[in-house]
Amino acid sequence: MILKAAGAALMLAGAVLYGLWGLYLLKRRLNIIRELTQAVIYITSGIEFSQKPITVIFGELAARHKGAVGDMFRELAEGLENRQNCTELWAQALNGLLTDLEERGIFLPIGACLGMTDKTVQLKTMEMAAADAREYERRLRERIERYKAADLRLRIMCGAAAVIILI
Repeated sequence: MILKAAGAALMLAGAVLYGLWGLYLLKRRLNIIRELTQAVIYITSGIEFSQKPITVIFGELAARHKGAVGDMFRELAEGLENRQNCTELWAQALNGLLTDLEERGIFLPIGACLGMTDKTVQLKTMEMAAADAREYERRLRERIERYKAADLRLRIMCGAAAVIILI
């Protein structure tokens, strides 16, 4: 009987922890996308209105954002100060930060446009990336809600299975 109870408790705990971990990962992705979207808007305004050098904008973003996003902009600012290619640096930074191909595809064109001298192309690319990121963020929020519902069903099924095991 003790083994049955221990097995049922482990099964129930595993289902709960699995669900919480998956939800944590999705919310973390959502926060990263949200921070990158805010950064794109900040870069756009920096290029359009203040006309600051991109290294200064990246440095300011590194100071504003904590964690992985702040580290990404810190590395970008340092790399640009060392005269490295902006497009390659941006792609490497996104590869380190975003694991999903669709997420990288949203933000990748920004790196190619940052080195351009034509401001209108830069701003248009940034605006398109921000709009795509907002749409992806909306879909990710919907996915989190579906995940919560599925996680609740999993917990109920595991609870029922634990009761059956105990009988």
